[in-house]
Amino acid sequence: MLRRMEFSQKWIMWIMACLQSARAFVLVNGSPTNEFCLHKELRRDPLAPF
Repeated sequence: MLRRMEFSQKWIMWIMACLQSARAFVLVNGSPTNEFCLHKELRRDPLAPF
């Protein structure tokens, strides 16, 4: 997507580094959960081609 928008390779690598090193936690009833790494997963949706 970033390549299609004509971002430079340096910018793309910087964004990728930020996203790959990201960590987060979720508040459940006001209490934080354990920290976890954010990552992209492949998702297979049988209706995706439609």
